[in-house]
Amino acid sequence: MRYLAEYGEDAQIAAAATMCSPYCLLTQINSFAKKWKFYEKSVMVPLHESLDRFDTKRDPMRGLCRQKNYATWKAAHEAAVARGEAHMMLDPDEVLASRTIHEYDTVASCRLYGYRHVLHYYQEASVSHLVPEGKVPLLALFSADDPLVEQQLPREWFEEQPHTVMAVTPHGGHLGFYGGPVGSLAPWWPRATLDFFEVGAGLR
Repeated sequence: MRYLAEYGEDAQIAAAATMCSPYCLLTQINSFAKKWKFYEKSVMVPLHESLDRFDTKRDPMRGLCRQKNYATWKAAHEAAVARGEAHMMLDPDEVLASRTIHEYDTVASCRLYGYRHVLHYYQEASVSHLVPEGKVPLLALFSADDPLVEQQLPREWFEEQPHTVMAVTPHGGHLGFYGGPVGSLAPWWPRATLDFFEVGAGLR
């Protein structure tokens, strides 16, 4: 959706879709911290492991350690500090000490992707202040009982967009769009999304 908002008529896609996306990332992160701490803890594990490709020669900005890489990463960070380039290298102790998504984004995401601070990052990652322009068909799929998306995209927002469709199922939770006979449930959203793409792109 940010892509559509930023590129408008120049967007190089024929159709787009989004599922269970938060309208405002800051609201979503605060909801995790208050209501879904167990979920946030489970998210932190892959977040840490996602930076497990530490290679000082190839990409010194990236790489969280498993235990075997800690000494190498720590030494590289200390060398960067000595050169006055601490901003070029994540501090492994800070990243490993992060226990919430907000903390991780503060010490890792902002530095990795060049944001001034965490609120700047959340604002840039949200669509609450953007309105997609252009004529690219957009499908937004939500579930009314999604426990993780604190603030869904408002219906009024979609009513103003002539090329968008908002579909809200009464049940489904977060990304739980499955259907079929009991014991053989299969996700139905891929077929629905492809159908929308084909119609939106004028292929049928």
